[in-house]
Amino acid sequence: MSTDNYAIPAGGEVWNKFGRTTNADAGVVTDVWDGANATDDQDIWIAPTEPRIHSLVSTSADDTNSGGSGARSVIVFGLRAWDAPPVMERVFLAGLTPVNTQFPYVVINHIQVCNCGGTSINAGKITATAATDSTVTAQINANAGMTLSSVFGVGMKDAAYITAWFCSILRPAADKNVFIQLMMNREPDLQTTGFIGLQSIGLQTDGSTSFSAGFSPYARLAGPALIKVQATASGADSDVMAGYDMVVTSKPGSERMLREIEL
Repeated sequence: MSTDNYAIPAGGEVWNKFGRTTNADAGVVTDVWDGANATDDQDIWIAPTEPRIHSLVSTSADDTNSGGSGARSVIVFGLRAWDAPPVMERVFLAGLTPVNTQFPYVVINHIQVCNCGGTSINAGKITATAATDSTVTAQINANAGMTLSSVFGVGMKDAAYITAWFCSILRPAADKNVFIQLMMNREPDLQTTGFIGLQSIGLQTDGSTSFSAGFSPYARLAGPALIKVQATASGADSDVMAGYDMVVTSKPGSERMLREIEL
């Protein structure tokens, strides 16, 4: 869907945000993010309680900047505070040894491998864990190369224009259905767990297994806001993928700056 159809302020960032859960169980509300898998089994993504330094570590010694065959460094995108502009920084990995971020984060919107040794993109699971809270804000599963999470935080100075959203469920041996919701939280600076539905859809593996739709006009969310997709399946270990397209731009009169650190 073209962003020319409706007026969006100039200077916005285009995001194609998408995630995956391989463990949406029967009747269990599950966020579409990397931690919702059979091994980690964390159904709901948890935000830091306040801006936190995060430690990045891999489950593989090959993910190291010291000549590792896996991931050597990653780029972290996120918000230092809800009233601060977004930032990005490069973190050089040290395998099984945690390495701290330069900035504290209230939300990490994305992490992706910057460079690797060539044998694999990232040999192990890379997690970003908040200090004090000890909660995983973001993770890259082994060989994924980047976070596959539908969670996104919009800063107080910004607005997000969601142009479309999409979801699908893989067809298993047994018939299943899944209820999927695009969710929003309009006051994450005050509380991070209160989400309401923006739009919802139901899918069946014996019928339509995918869905996509545009917003006309675009769905505008003024920051601060948190966005994510949730799934509730009828059967265990359901594999659900979902995401949304959007443009994030400054509110009128707000200066927006993306700072790049030692890239």
